[in-house]
Amino acid sequence: MAGLPGPGASDAQAPADARPSSDEPVTVLYSRRVKPGHEADFEAWAHGIVAASRQFPGHLAASVLDAPGSREYHILFSFADRRSLRAWLDSDERRQWLARVGQLLEADQGL
Repeated sequence: MAGLPGPGASDAQAPADARPSSDEPVTVLYSRRVKPGHEADFEAWAHGIVAASRQFPGHLAASVLDAPGSREYHILFSFADRRSLRAWLDSDERRQWLARVGQLLEADQGL
């Protein structure tokens, strides 16, 4: 299963003054649709990966957002700077969490 993409893919398309500098806080938001009946398992997984991200240097915030009755979930991660976010994105810890989620998602969504 592919990992959560990191910052940078769309940075080249943003105006230069809209791109964060390497020492500014950065936030990423991922949205996923969960298979019917797997919402509780996904919520447990999502809260687990959020808790894991909090152990990384530079972590500022992380949360799981959902609307009652919806299978759409959003996971937000904020770090002090791009280097801190990159350390989380490239970590073995994150890879281990991502290896557990594939069967819960409605489709391979590139999480």
